[in-house]
Amino acid sequence: MKKIIFQSSLPNEDEDRQEKMRIYYDTSSYYEENLKQSFTGKESRFKQYLIKNVFQIYYPRINEKILDVGCGLGHFCRYLIAKNPHIWKVTGMDFSGYAIEKASRNKIGESYVVGTAYKMPFIDNSFDAISAQEIIEHLSDTEAFLKECIRVLKSNGKLFITTPDARESKSIEKDHIREFEIKELNDILSKYGKVSVALSSTIIDRVTKESFTDNFVLYMLEVK
Repeated sequence: MKKIIFQSSLPNEDEDRQEKMRIYYDTSSYYEENLKQSFTGKESRFKQYLIKNVFQIYYPRINEKILDVGCGLGHFCRYLIAKNPHIWKVTGMDFSGYAIEKASRNKIGESYVVGTAYKMPFIDNSFDAISAQEIIEHLSDTEAFLKECIRVLKSNGKLFITTPDARESKSIEKDHIREFEIKELNDILSKYGKVSVALSSTIIDRVTKESFTDNFVLYMLEVK
């Protein structure tokens, strides 16, 4: 049984920033320019690499419920459904109504909802696993986000986070509020359960032989 229900207040300035970001994503050509690929070009190979690493340390059981926070156009959600149709129940959530509308048009069995990292539209203990890919570095209140994830996770649920390794970043991206060193984020996550860290490595395309090295880290938190 989940023994603690978290509630936290979000700083007004962060609410304002999140709203400005949402308006930008809803009204700009961001998704068409950057997220229109469906596991094809270089970015897509990286996504597949992350998914492979997730499955190496956690493979969902039948009927488990999975939430993808910051799902964008839903590529990861559709990948999960295609991997095992009718086996897992997958939900994508994003603060961009535009992205959710576009994702919903192409769904193949998953579902999509609008929501924020700090206020997810789900009851307590809703999901067996949550994926948050490149989300946490955009948030000013790390603890509020983690507590909200824990609220909607079932006991012994899994939270998967990918984020840049601050040690490897030459400079912080302009839309990143905070980048973490591995020990730093590991210590924060450890307060909420058992943490596993899987480092990324060089990816080599089997056809073109082209390679690229990323600086992202994959964390898995198993909630107490």
